[in-house]
Amino acid sequence: MKQKSQETLELTIHDALSNLSTLADMQIDINEPIGIVKKNKLVMEEDTFDYKTIDWLIKQNAQDLIDKVKETYLVLLNYLQNIYEKDFIDYDDPKCRKGFQAIMVMAMEAANKVDQYIELLPQQNLGKIVDTNEYKELKSFYLDSIAKKFKEALEGDEPWIDEWHHNEKSLLLDIERSGLKDFESLKKDEKYELFYLVDEEEKPFFDHELIRNIKLFCSFDEGLKDIEDDPLLKIRVFLDKDFQMSARQILYKSKEVIDTYFKGKYQKEIGSEMVSLINEAIFSLQLAANEHNLITHSFFKNSIEYFHDFQGFLRDVFASDEYQKIIAYDLEDKRSKSILELVYTLCTNLFIKVSCIKQEIIGFIHMLIRKGDEMRKFKYPQKASFWNVLLENDESIQALLSSYPNGPLMKILDVIRFEEFIQFDPLMQDNRALKLYEIKHKQNELQVIRCPSPTKQHIITHAEVVEEFKAFIRSLKKDQKYLFINLQDKNSYTDGARCKAIERMQKRADFKDNIVVISLDKNSDFYHQVGIYLHINEAKDFKKTFKQQLFSKESSFSLVLSDKLNQFIDKAFESIHKHFFVNKNIFTRKNRLDFIEIFYNLLTLKLIELNNPQVMSFTCKDGIDSGALSACSFYAFLKMITNENLTKENEDYIRWLLYSSAILVRERSINPTGLTRVISALNSMDIEMLARSKIMKEISTLYDASFLKSLKITEN
Repeated sequence: MKQKSQETLELTIHDALSNLSTLADMQIDINEPIGIVKKNKLVMEEDTFDYKTIDWLIKQNAQDLIDKVKETYLVLLNYLQNIYEKDFIDYDDPKCRKGFQAIMVMAMEAANKVDQYIELLPQQNLGKIVDTNEYKELKSFYLDSIAKKFKEALEGDEPWIDEWHHNEKSLLLDIERSGLKDFESLKKDEKYELFYLVDEEEKPFFDHELIRNIKLFCSFDEGLKDIEDDPLLKIRVFLDKDFQMSARQILYKSKEVIDTYFKGKYQKEIGSEMVSLINEAIFSLQLAANEHNLITHSFFKNSIEYFHDFQGFLRDVFASDEYQKIIAYDLEDKRSKSILELVYTLCTNLFIKVSCIKQEIIGFIHMLIRKGDEMRKFKYPQKASFWNVLLENDESIQALLSSYPNGPLMKILDVIRFEEFIQFDPLMQDNRALKLYEIKHKQNELQVIRCPSPTKQHIITHAEVVEEFKAFIRSLKKDQKYLFINLQDKNSYTDGARCKAIERMQKRADFKDNIVVISLDKNSDFYHQVGIYLHINEAKDFKKTFKQQLFSKESSFSLVLSDKLNQFIDKAFESIHKHFFVNKNIFTRKNRLDFIEIFYNLLTLKLIELNNPQVMSFTCKDGIDSGALSACSFYAFLKMITNENLTKENEDYIRWLLYSSAILVRERSINPTGLTRVISALNSMDIEMLARSKIMKEISTLYDASFLKSLKITEN
């Protein structure tokens, strides 16, 4: 096929990418008009444009649409050929690889959407976009030229090889030494944070042989499927959109304080390092918010990267000498107050922003379920409770994802390549904090947020709380509290340093009035009822052991002791035993696991009543498994005790609470063992709540009556 030169094409690369984005997102509806702006840009009727600038394509002349789509693919092909010939592509950069993959997935989706649209038209002699030379040549050039170069870079030697010395203290070694079990644990994403960390002697926890095996596995895995088949290739696009909309949200909510900062002309103090960093942070946030920097609109720096710049500059502001002087001496001048209000507002909105792609992710989850259902051989009966449906859904998601390249292993490869200094710093690694839901009670509003461990860590035995989290706590008023429910194991070699850093915060004079740290056991033999606890079948022995664990300094629990809390625990144990286990004397292991989960929900509600916090989070190392499961479990528990029947929207909200973080951050499903356990407890509660009046009468004795009656949960 003879191609037009780039000069003769009226369409620009930015128009081409915009066209693909519009078509990939379009609804398949013959009655939804498609238009062309200035003979180049495709738009839908719902887009906000002056109608005078649009030529609407009519159904009887669909060839105009086909020609414009073909031209779009031609422009993209010419652009790729140009940057390929000039060697402008960084094949060693994982972000660059993901960017190209995202654009090619969008090109495939756009072609499929247009073909489905064309099938609805009255003309029957129109060819398919996927059969056109323009589409085929674009796909062929990408797979035969660009994708192969990325694969060569994946298989090549990297500078980090010399850094990976044999380490006798490694927790996980290569599969020849430790067997398949350890490699399987990596595929399941267990202890992946060790790839970011080194031991006390600053040696890595994994040696080169394991890395070689991971690379071989991933190279083989990537070759099993065509790029357009892998649903996880859409993740980068979702993340980019989320960061772009989050930046817009932060700017909107911070507009007043930003305006005050500029009206005071503080931004002109070019001799101040702090002011320069604030200016850079605001500018980066504006660039992140600009839709022209979305990964689907540009081959260059995207919204994710600009948002990371914003976070980095903001963190540098808090590390600057001038900021430290302002908080140390409690300066009250107009300039200092304006700057503090600005950076604290930015921090607050960074942690309490809402997800901007919730509906897209819910749709994506349903797509995974639907495709997984088609792959599963065993079909469950139709009449199942919602909780059992969730388990069926998870089986489908797991089945589908298992047939594609392993997301966690690909993420590990991204970490270890060309990283001279790495650290485990979740908030700076695409793992965003956000608001999940709101609990209203007795004139107070509690924001339940998703927050990974707000720490950074390079050496496994040392961690520190990040500055933006400290600033977020400082932004709270004197009578406001953050209830931080820590789900990491303070006795664990891998979690211990992070737990100590967080628990030290509440002992500091400048933080102790605003943060309450409560640690709940989610990792020990007792929590899992294994080891010496496997056969504690007597109900009285189990309850006695449980209470000992709650107050033991050697256990993984950390509770603020008080008479009220002590009395609550005794009464809660008896209420659970009586109404959820009919005072049975012998507990099966499942009974004990359910008992623990039910108690955690009752305890969390009591902690809210006693501390009256404004913010609360269930925080594990990354907010993905234990954190997401606990937040979801508590949400469902509140729905039960407030007598709210789950609507379809509520059910989808639960799916979003469960899966969104695992999918977006680690490109996988949630931990299936943890999910099964939480679902088991919720199902047990749901069944017993059929006798709701009887159970609520008992539960009401555990709390202040007006507090319990005023509870209302609101989704975001």
